[in-house]
Formats: sequence, structure tokens, C-alpha cells
Amino acid sequence: MIGQNWYVDKLPWVNFPILSLHNYIAFTMQLSLFHPPPIMILQRMTRMLTNNFSGPLQTADLEAAKETLRQKCLIGLTTKMEESISRIEMFFGWKPKDLHRNGHLVPGSECRNQYFGNRGVHLNKNKHPPVVPGSDTWRVLEEVNRFDLPLYQYAVQLFDEQAKLFASRESGSSFH
Repeated sequence: MIGQNWYVDKLPWVNFPILSLHNYIAFTMQLSLFHPPPIMILQRMTRMLTNNFSGPLQTADLEAAKETLRQKCLIGLTTKMEESISRIEMFFGWKPKDLHRNGHLVPGSECRNQYFGNRGVHLNKNKHPPVVPGSDTWRVLEEVNRFDLPLYQYAVQLFDEQAKLFASRESGSSFH
């Protein structure tokens, strides 16, 4: 979540009418301007999965969001990017295409490896300062993500469970 907000803050074409979480934390910690914070940055994933964009969330909303993830989502994790990309390719039946660049043939796998591969380049990675557990910033993140944190933990669990689906498909069987 922090990486996402640092990334969004740096995109030149993004002009959100709401505060990003990064800016919210900065304002909260330095100026205490917003209390409560703008509704759209609170529990963003739980709200999206339940289509509940106003008012307080309840435990039933978290459970509904979990059920949506379980029934309708292929889970990918940025902490396991290479495996996530492999699963997406396998699920959709995508194969990297070879390209001709500047008169040279570039294997399709090269693009994938450049961004996500084992060379550790990760060109789309956005560095940001770590958030220290127990710090004021950490407590703000916990507060504004009271439902999203357990939702994320459930997504990690689903990612592990979905591994079984892909292990059986590696032998060549299809999802479709």
C-alpha cells in the first residue's frame, strides 16, 4: 500500500481530487488537518470489492470482500512478482512474443525478465522509506486500513491455496 501511494504520487499525469495516503500521512503527522480522513482512502480494497464507497464498514463487508476474492480473483502479490506473472500468463494462456527492435530479434521472455526476472532489475519498483512497526505512521496505517489489513492477509492465504491449481496445470492442462 505504501509503495502504491509513493508510486501514484510520482506519476506526472495523475491528478486525483483526493489525497493520496502518502500525503494524508504527511498532513496527519505534521499538521493534523484531516480528522476523520477523506473516505476514499479508508479501506480502499474492501470498499472496491464490496462497492461500498460511503459510510463506515462493518465486519460483514470484510467477509463479503473475502468471498469476492475467493470466488472471482486470481491473486498476485508484488512480494512474489515473478510467480504472480507466471500464474497470470498460465491462466490466460499468454506466451511471450518475440519482437524485432532496431533490426534485432528480442526474445519475448527478455521483456518479462527485464521487469520482473531473476536479475533483480525490477524497473517498475518504487523505493520509499520503510515504515517502522509501532511508529506514528504505522499506527495511522493500521487505523485507516483496519479492514484492508486482514483482507490482504487473506489474499496471501489465497495466493498459497491457488498454487495447487497451477501445480496441476504445469503438466499442460488448461484453465479454459
